[in-house]
Amino acid sequence: MYGSIPSVPIQKIKQDRSIIHTCFVPGSLLVLAMYLLLWSGQNSKAHLPAPVFLKSQEVYILRHGESEANRYLEKSGTLQQLHCDYAPEDFVALRTIVIEDQSYPCQRFLDAVLTDNGINDAITASEFWEDKNPEDFILMTSPHRRSAATLLLSLREKDLSNLRVTVDIRLREIAYHKEMDCELPEDIPSHLKTYLISIIDNHFSNDKKIKAKHFVLNRWSFSLDSTLHHEQGCYSQNYVHLFKSLHASKPLFISAHSGMMRCIMNQIGDTFGNHEFDAMDNGQRLRCCLPDNGSIWHFRWQLEQMQFLAKNKGYDLKAYTQCDGAHAPAGVWQICQAWDKIRKENDL
Repeated sequence: MYGSIPSVPIQKIKQDRSIIHTCFVPGSLLVLAMYLLLWSGQNSKAHLPAPVFLKSQEVYILRHGESEANRYLEKSGTLQQLHCDYAPEDFVALRTIVIEDQSYPCQRFLDAVLTDNGINDAITASEFWEDKNPEDFILMTSPHRRSAATLLLSLREKDLSNLRVTVDIRLREIAYHKEMDCELPEDIPSHLKTYLISIIDNHFSNDKKIKAKHFVLNRWSFSLDSTLHHEQGCYSQNYVHLFKSLHASKPLFISAHSGMMRCIMNQIGDTFGNHEFDAMDNGQRLRCCLPDNGSIWHFRWQLEQMQFLAKNKGYDLKAYTQCDGAHAPAGVWQICQAWDKIRKENDL
């Protein structure tokens, strides 16, 4: 990474000493003045930069309600999933997948939507807001339809007049290979708003529909970077840096994904000073568990002398399924085992 410093023979240095001396004689008075200035300041108080602090911030992350990918795609065999995931774009609409002896078009799982159970998960999440005012939070969501709809439905009984939502692509689901339900279209705003309007038409009371549509069409902003549309893996996104950039006096409420939640636990847990961030009583790492659909995970962080320190506050709503890998999507358990192996080998 760095170039080596060339070695210089001692004899060569001795030979050139007179040259060095000659070159610096005209500046000797300046050197003497600098020396005296430094000496005179030895006993004065040093003026060092003040340590950097950021006040603590609460973060709440809502996992989306059950999606069609959760309901169907994850119950199919791995080869069936790959049949959809790796279909050439021109043939996605033509390919089908067999799940529980029934055929489904692969197209159905592109940026998967909520099931009826998922709608109920999202509505149940409104319990979080019973004693809280959403105006006291910064509201954000992943650009995936299942997450945005979950946030919207959790707010359906609230006054939406003064609320704003930011759709941030940095909150997208994390995939480790091409996955049908993690794909995003080029025109995310139109794609997303069309689905949210249908959610309002079907699941909001008549007296709330007009205001809800105005809310979605006019008070949802988009922070999109096309280079992140197809990023894969936990370290495609630096979440510690992300939270620093989002720091504000208000708590964050984010509607997102289980993969993203596990990656956050992984990155924070591997940050100096946060070794036990995701540890559970039985020694298991919380990052290796699959949060329930509609669960809300809560943590607090602050910056103290440039060090990112976080406190895991657990789940405010629901929790997680078993942590034996049986209920996790393909590959999650293996990834968690790999993380633990790396931690042990490097004494992290």
